[in-house]
Amino acid sequence: MHCHYVVVVVLYNKQVAASTTLSTLADYDFKTAKLIIHNNGPQALELDTASVNAFQKSFGQVELINCLDNPSLSVIYNRYIQSHPEAEKFVLLDDDTTINETFQKALLKGTADVECPKIISVFDKETYYPMSHNAVVADAEVLDPFSAVSIGSGLIIHRSLVDKFRQHGLSLFDEHYALYGVDTSFFRRIHLLAHKGVTITLSTTCHLMHSLSRTEGAMNDFRRKERIWDLAISTRQYPSVRGYYVFLKRLLSDLCAFKFRDTFLLISAFIAGRHPKCRTLKNQ
Repeated sequence: MHCHYVVVVVLYNKQVAASTTLSTLADYDFKTAKLIIHNNGPQALELDTASVNAFQKSFGQVELINCLDNPSLSVIYNRYIQSHPEAEKFVLLDDDTTINETFQKALLKGTADVECPKIISVFDKETYYPMSHNAVVADAEVLDPFSAVSIGSGLIIHRSLVDKFRQHGLSLFDEHYALYGVDTSFFRRIHLLAHKGVTITLSTTCHLMHSLSRTEGAMNDFRRKERIWDLAISTRQYPSVRGYYVFLKRLLSDLCAFKFRDTFLLISAFIAGRHPKCRTLKNQ
């Protein structure tokens, strides 16, 4: 069966039944879509009969892929986009997003190069994305391709955007990044093409409830390190006056606070220019 859409749900350290994304996807009709459940480890998963039946009622095709070497999100996203040249649209989701009718409609009816759902935190019910000109877009339905940014989960990407990127020798997601920065680099590349005169349409006609790490709890050691990598890689790969200002401000702040481990990580990450998971990178 030919599927017009590919829906990728990335799991990490979570059972299928525990995923809010998967349980709510199964409530809607996506018969013209293929569902790919990408398990990024650490343990292999299996689909039980009940799950298979539930997903097959909603989707035209269902595939579970166990990938226990835990590749970067940028590689995962690019891989599935490249391996489904027949698909008209691609949907990227993490494991803790609540799907609703507005999202279903945007997928089936939307015509923009990219749909960027309004992201509402399940913690405080506030809208945090998308943003444009450093402000949250709460009411508009059309986004500025020169300034819009959002998170990766929930993006609906049209084949037309893939073709525009390809014409300029770009993959959609920058494989210098592994986790933090993957979504931001996607929008940086959109900004780059927009400044080159490429017409790119971005809409925000639907909304999603999402578990946002920035609103839920203190920053742990893992998040802190990943954000340092993101800052350093972005400064190296997408240089700008503002980028260097933020980088140097963080560097001086860490030095003054005697955070020498963070200082070393920031400098070494800048020198490397890519995340440790991406050290074997050959193509951008």
